[in-house]
Amino acid sequence: MELRKCTQCSGNLKRLRTQRMWVCPFCGARYEDAKDEKKKEEENTFGLNEEVFEVTKDLTKLLKKDPFKGFIKSVIQCMEKYETAAEVEAYMLKKLSFSDDISAKGVREEEIEKALPKIQSVLDPDERVIVYQNKGIFSKGKEFCVVTDQRCVFAAKNKVKDVLHTDIESLKIEDSPNVYLNGNYDQGIINLDANGKFQGALIAYICMRSFEEDPDRDRIEIG
Repeated sequence: MELRKCTQCSGNLKRLRTQRMWVCPFCGARYEDAKDEKKKEEENTFGLNEEVFEVTKDLTKLLKKDPFKGFIKSVIQCMEKYETAAEVEAYMLKKLSFSDDISAKGVREEEIEKALPKIQSVLDPDERVIVYQNKGIFSKGKEFCVVTDQRCVFAAKNKVKDVLHTDIESLKIEDSPNVYLNGNYDQGIINLDANGKFQGALIAYICMRSFEEDPDRDRIEIG
């Protein structure tokens, strides 16, 4: 791993991959990457953070359409503006609007309480639910997605699947925009809002949590 020294206290700087910067853990000084490096990164990744994502799909055509454009813009803005996933969580739940199918702390929490017995076996005791989405068209509460501070959980009928944020290797993205974790169609985060902002913020949250838990992990492929 590359080592850089702080110009103020000579301490070893720590790389914040989700922020494209270096921080000194001793005095708190922060150092941004050179502008020409950032420009090159944006050319290769459509503005997405190359420290976090490996973009293998040509997004050029999709970026001309809404809500995909709003979705990507939201991911980029959240990861550039906020230093932690907790800050993205606060922004997402306090500043953004979302549909009646979405529940969160202080908003339709009774839906979360109803879902917990079905997924409790895959959760850790201290795990927090961040977002619940009902996905059942005709059967409310029987098909849903839950994002916690540790994982994503997908329930359909009597089946429950979970993916730890640290185990997400790729995001398969379609133009809706639908996002499928590790390319698996029964692990989809889809149709959260009309303009893509909330969905983008949630994906940013998930990816930032992944790197907070495992800073040296491989990049997440977008394909």
